[in-house]
Amino acid sequence: MHDELLHELQNSINETKLKMSGMKERLSVEFDLDLDQLMEENPNLDEEFLEFKEDDLRELVRKKREVGENRTDQPDGHGGL
Repeated sequence: MHDELLHELQNSINETKLKMSGMKERLSVEFDLDLDQLMEENPNLDEEFLEFKEDDLRELVRKKREVGENRTDQPDGHGGL
């Protein structure tokens, strides 16, 4: 019985690590962010993000994407920069 529980916990840990690795890769590809570097520069989580839920984060990402897309829609093609 203990072996089963230990095995389930190990599987859960491995799944979480795999998901985190995928998220790290997406951050790198979609936003050109290096998560390891960010964590070194900002090891403490800002208090404003402690209560964030997944839906809140999805909405924040959606808004950031809209801003990024609007910048590339500028007539000069450089996002107004």
